[in-house]
Amino acid sequence: MAAIDEQEYTKSFDLKIWKRLLPILARYRTTMILMVGINSLTAVVDVAIPLFQQYAISHFIQRGTLDGLPG
Repeated sequence: MAAIDEQEYTKSFDLKIWKRLLPILARYRTTMILMVGINSLTAVVDVAIPLFQQYAISHFIQRGTLDGLPG
């Protein structure tokens, strides 16, 4: 069995490929917009979670109190 050589891609962005893809993706416009929206929401949540954790540690764990936390 011959070894499969991996191709090395050095181009980061090729406009010609996107120009060819746009007519195909246009049929799925609503789905693409929904995917971009969900991915953006996921990115915001990924950034927010550590910030909430930092707040909780600073305000509750280090102080040794549960004041301000709902039951």
